[in-house]
Amino acid sequence: MMSRLATCCLFVLLTLAAGAQQPSNTSLCVRDLFKQMPDSIIPYLTPNNRLDMLDFWDSGMHADVKNELDGHSQLTMLRDSCLTVQLSEACRLDLVLLASRQAVDSVPAVVCAIFTLGIGSPSSATAVPAIKPRQSEVRFYSASWRRLTFSDLVALPPDDESFFSSVPYMAEWQPDSRLLCLKSCSFLDVPSEEGQDAVPERLISIKWDGKIFNKP
Repeated sequence: MMSRLATCCLFVLLTLAAGAQQPSNTSLCVRDLFKQMPDSIIPYLTPNNRLDMLDFWDSGMHADVKNELDGHSQLTMLRDSCLTVQLSEACRLDLVLLASRQAVDSVPAVVCAIFTLGIGSPSSATAVPAIKPRQSEVRFYSASWRRLTFSDLVALPPDDESFFSSVPYMAEWQPDSRLLCLKSCSFLDVPSEEGQDAVPERLISIKWDGKIFNKP
């Protein structure tokens, strides 16, 4: 009897120990990932810059810091699962934490980073208007910031996949609907120059299902 009791107690202890070794993502939020982001991803935004942004935000202050390029970067939106940083006048970062149905590097989560270029405006009213195209790059990482393969996490219909792999596009994360919207864009100046062909307009929305982005 004592032998059975001892065996049961040992089994319970081993089970608890194994569970303690499993990483938990219950407290994982995007601000933690932002703090831990490697400097190589945004070299001109230091760890202290990122901590200052979060401190300013928590204090209800303007979350603006001077970056390593002597410019300004500002945290403009922060939720538990996503944030937006205006890195400069012409570059924005949207960082999204996605819960995953399978562990990636031992954590059931995937990080989506959307870098959008060409969103600046002339610095003064007398400046020559520069019509800059907007273009996004979507990257995926594990919670430990290992780069993941785009095609492993996005499943587009063949026609859309062929189209968006050959044209510039804008990507926008919609946190309330949890949709990632891709819209084609053109590098052409306005009005377009003679002999140039405009990029056909196409818009597609894809939804994260816990494993991959695909059409809802």
